[in-house]
Amino acid sequence: MSDLEETQISRAIFDAYHQKLIDRIMSEVIIIGAGPAGMTAGFYLAREGVKVTIIEKRLSPGGGRRSISGNS
Repeated sequence: MSDLEETQISRAIFDAYHQKLIDRIMSEVIIIGAGPAGMTAGFYLAREGVKVTIIEKRLSPGGGRRSISGNS
């Protein structure tokens, strides 16, 4: 694969990512928190055709605490 092809592929990936990001920024509603309330609100709003973005600081949405214990 030539450097030019790699550059074109990288550019296409970069452009696609940024287009998705721009689409998300242009939301009608932004919900902070992907716990049960935020996810439910987002679900119902999206079902009605509202463009919704949900922002969550944790990696896994849904709420609730999860812990790992070394003692079984």
